[in-house]
Amino acid sequence: MVASCPRCRVAALNRARVCVRCGAPLFSAPVNLEAPLPAPMTEPVMVLDILDCEPLPPTPALAKPFDDSAALPNRPRTVPHEPARAHVAGATLPAHPGLPDHPMNELDEALVHVTIPATDRADHAPGGPVTPTVKPKLVVLRGMKIGTEYPLYDGRNVVGRFADKPVDIDLVSQESLEQIWCSRQHAVLMFEKGTVFLEDLNSLNGTWLNGVRVHAGQPRQVKAGDVVQIGTVQLKLAIG
Repeated sequence: MVASCPRCRVAALNRARVCVRCGAPLFSAPVNLEAPLPAPMTEPVMVLDILDCEPLPPTPALAKPFDDSAALPNRPRTVPHEPARAHVAGATLPAHPGLPDHPMNELDEALVHVTIPATDRADHAPGGPVTPTVKPKLVVLRGMKIGTEYPLYDGRNVVGRFADKPVDIDLVSQESLEQIWCSRQHAVLMFEKGTVFLEDLNSLNGTWLNGVRVHAGQPRQVKAGDVVQIGTVQLKLAIG
C-alpha cells in the first residue's frame, strides 16, 4: 500500500483503497498475498544400494486354524440318511416316509427281520413217546347187573356194601336180598403208578383172585383180564 496518492499527492488514509480527494486508486500494482513456493532442492540424494543388504528372514507360515473336531474325538457327524425301507413279503415299503432321522426307523427295520417261532402243534410236541393214560375199571361178569362198570381212582378203592361206613365200589345192587355174601367193607383195590393191587379186609366169606384166595395183609397184583370175586359177584379188571 502507498503512503500518498500518486495523482494528487495527498496523504492516503490507513488501509484506504482510493484517494479521498481525487478518487484515484492507491495501489500501483496488484499485491500477491500468496506465499512464495520453496526453491527446489539441489542437494544430491543418497540412493541405497539394496544389492549389498542382507536378505530378510522368510516369513513363517501361518498356523492352520483351530479345528474343533480334533478336540472332540466323539463329536457326532451329520450324515445324509435315506429312509429305511422295510422288506415284507417281497414288497419294499419306506419306513416313516418324510422323517429320515426318525428314531423308530432302526427299530422298525429290526422288527421286520425278527424270526417269529412257529406255532404249529408239531413244533411243541415232546420228543419222546407219549405214555397213554391208564384208566382201570372193574366190569361185572356175574351179578344182578352184568356189564356194570366201576372205575378205579388213584389211591384206595374200598369194595363192599354201603351201610354205616362209606365205600367206593358199592355192590349192594349186585346181590339178592336172600343171598348176601359181600361184607360192608370187604376188600380194597390200590391203584398207584399204573399198577393195581388187591387186599382182603378180614371179610367173612373171603376175597379171591383168579380162583386163589387173597388174605389180609398180603396184597396181590391184579393185571388186565384178571377176575376178582367178592362174595358171589365176579368182576374183571379192564384197562381203557
